[in-house]
Amino acid sequence: MNQTLRNRITVTAGILLTLITGYLLRDVLTPFLFAFILAYILNPLVELLEKWKISRGLSISIILLFLSGIFISGIVFIVPIIQYEISLLIKKMPGYLELIKANVIPYIEERLNIKIPATADEIFNEAILRVKGLSPETISPIVSFIGRAFSSLWGIFGALLSIVIIPVVTIYLLKDFKVIKERVKEYIPRGKKKLWIEKIDEVNTILGKFLRGQLLIAFIEGVIFSIGLSLIGIDMAILVGIMAGLGSIVPYLGFFFGLSVSIILSLLEFHDFAHILWVLALFGGVQALETVVLSPKIMGKKVGLHPVIIILSIMTGGYIFGFFGILLAVPFTAVMKVFLTSSLESYRKSAFYLEE
Repeated sequence: MNQTLRNRITVTAGILLTLITGYLLRDVLTPFLFAFILAYILNPLVELLEKWKISRGLSISIILLFLSGIFISGIVFIVPIIQYEISLLIKKMPGYLELIKANVIPYIEERLNIKIPATADEIFNEAILRVKGLSPETISPIVSFIGRAFSSLWGIFGALLSIVIIPVVTIYLLKDFKVIKERVKEYIPRGKKKLWIEKIDEVNTILGKFLRGQLLIAFIEGVIFSIGLSLIGIDMAILVGIMAGLGSIVPYLGFFFGLSVSIILSLLEFHDFAHILWVLALFGGVQALETVVLSPKIMGKKVGLHPVIIILSIMTGGYIFGFFGILLAVPFTAVMKVFLTSSLESYRKSAFYLEE
């Protein structure tokens, strides 16, 4: 076995070992990975402030204070609106359940020629009684979220630890980001340093455009969805709009989530197809805006993945790594495309391929 082959096997084995270790320690590494992504997204802003003769430490402080201000403002102004929307939905829920009981179940029984068990009637009656007994004033979406997320002491400890770890690690990574990049370059084999630096720059361009661009697109779409659904008169328009916007970070997820929820709420509230058409027009228009204007202008065509590949990568990432895998599936696949394309180019230049 020659030295070149031995080196390739060693590098491949090292990569596989790293991936396996990352998978086994995914719960521990998640906050650190999230912190690295935040640092990666924010680093260009820090470097921009540095160009204006502001020290790196002060630049980091300015950016973090600005983001904290946005976060606090969102809590102060948006959370009360969402609380009101949820309280209003709770008040209307008994009527919605009665509507489903009186119309949807008979329709399903007639169309599908099946009989819904009699116990379903008891379930709906019990649900109606329980919803009527709720006090909207005492329902807080934040409390509800905390109750589901922190279902155990370990969940509480892990969540609190992540809340502390993520900003602290982000600050340290931002502080030493230049040093980290230079250290990585030092370990690139000298004979292939130029090639690898070109690939790293290409990956950096793709990741940067995707992560920062997708966040900006998600914000724009969240605002449009919230305003549009409010004008249509959909219940929980702000909450659904924000969730659809955030879901847009993952391609197609926000669109399908927001569309399905909005159609259901439209049917429950208005009982007609006119409002459904308005909902379809809103989401179709936003999707067209993203495809024709937002994505080309903000991200360009650097990611360049076929829709089927995007859907497959999202499903695979979610199956292996859960929700965090869904978030990172597309950028990870885009990065893999860079190296796969390079490998295919090398293969087409090889003697094996050119051999007659």
